Amino acid sequence: MKAVKVKKTKKSCCVACNGENTKTYLMTYPVKMGEKQLDVGRVSVRECLDCGVIKPTQAGQAKIERSTMMFMSLCGGFIDDDKICPF
Repeated sequence: MKAVKVKKTKKSCCVACNGENTKTYLMTYPVKMGEKQLDVGRVSVRECLDCGVIKPTQAGQAKIERSTMMFMSLCGGFIDDDKICPF
């Protein structure tokens, strides 16, 4: 995953290491749907500069969910819900 644009640096807590040094990016976020991969563009994510974990922000997670539901409605629901997993 390559970051598209650096947004800002913000002090917040990392979920993996409890580090407080994070940076917010806009990037393409992959979501695996069955055997296919859906790349959701311009998702707001936070990267921990201490351990390197990348997690979507609340707004980014909402966009991933909206995009996933839109994709499923367009493909006619041929993909099982239990096989959807964000990386």
